[in-house]
Amino acid sequence: MAEGIEAYQDEFGPILPEAYNASQEIRLQAIAYARIRGYDEAVCHDQLLRAAATVPASADFGTGRIKNLQAYLFAVFAQHLRDLLKRDGRRHAIERELQAGRRNGSSFGHAVEQEVLLHQISLGSGRGL
Repeated sequence: MAEGIEAYQDEFGPILPEAYNASQEIRLQAIAYARIRGYDEAVCHDQLLRAAATVPASADFGTGRIKNLQAYLFAVFAQHLRDLLKRDGRRHAIERELQAGRRNGSSFGHAVEQEVLLHQISLGSGRGL
């Protein structure tokens, strides 16, 4: 990190200026990657910032082993997006099960459990229902 330049605190953690700049350099590629997977630019922006916030905590960054910060950020971004896809897949499966249960007259208690699980999954993905 350049002398005298501090990280700023984002909702995802501290973001170093060089990590932020690298995230902006891969922004268009990241948007295209996210759109192919059904996500919009806002989700892409959040996941890029989340990836940039991992840099200060990375042992590889601290030791200088990250030679290509853009490639590192894209790999972390892609992993975050895959995790988000998995959570969304689970959420959609539970939603389908809940709808089927409602049509079949499932118990109220089971329906409440499914709604709570949906809410927890949505909170974990950073996206509301």
